[in-house]
Amino acid sequence: MSGWFTRVPRSAAVLSSLALACSGASPTLTGNNLERSAPEPTGSDVILWQDDFDGAAPLSRYATRGSIQPINGRSGQALRFAYSSSSDDNLLEKTFPITTDIYFRFWYRLSPGADPTCNGRGDSGMKWFMAWRPDPGPRYTMGVGHLDGGPVSARPNLGNEFTTHDNSSTQMPNPFLSNINKTLRFSTTNDGRWHEYTLHIVTGNGGYEQIWIDSVLVLDNSSYHYDHSATGIALVQFPGTVVNWFSGCDFTIDVDDFVIWHK
Repeated sequence: MSGWFTRVPRSAAVLSSLALACSGASPTLTGNNLERSAPEPTGSDVILWQDDFDGAAPLSRYATRGSIQPINGRSGQALRFAYSSSSDDNLLEKTFPITTDIYFRFWYRLSPGADPTCNGRGDSGMKWFMAWRPDPGPRYTMGVGHLDGGPVSARPNLGNEFTTHDNSSTQMPNPFLSNINKTLRFSTTNDGRWHEYTLHIVTGNGGYEQIWIDSVLVLDNSSYHYDHSATGIALVQFPGTVVNWFSGCDFTIDVDDFVIWHK
């Protein structure tokens, strides 16, 4: 088991207006914002890890925590992470070679009405996806919750938006909100259907993160040029922990077809 495992704590282009962000319309993108549709690995890319969770022992390929079980997936098997008062911290952990420009993609299915904030009782929600630098480097936390971080042009958080934050950055809002499209959120995809989550991270000063849901760009901070540690990513954990658990808000997250790659 890796040294990262015990250190998870328990506890773009700027839109011209917030109305544009809330509408889900596609703004004009500049700079690094070249990929409007979610990227997919191609034959020229380097696949660091790929897993459809089929086979007799899909969990044997990971360090794990919490309540996880194989279920029927998009095709073949998937994994179900069951969140409850007895298991509010469920995740897979996978290591790979240190990479400074990296992509992640997986499919998720939420139980209808799933809400890690428990109807707004815990605004911090959950740590949805965590990308770690080697010890002692700070991690990236892709969260889901009600916190109103920034930038100002992306406020307010409309509820359980997909967000990002690099703990090595002194400039980035915590969290950085969905600033491109606010229609596709955890709270609008908790419908019992399969949805696609794609994440792109570039480390180093001027680095950035991009998030796509169902191939639609929802977050892109490449135009902000925040400071970041230059150290690359070498481990991921997901889905992750609910920051503050409240009784009566059990839910499940199903995951399938996970891939990590770089260009």
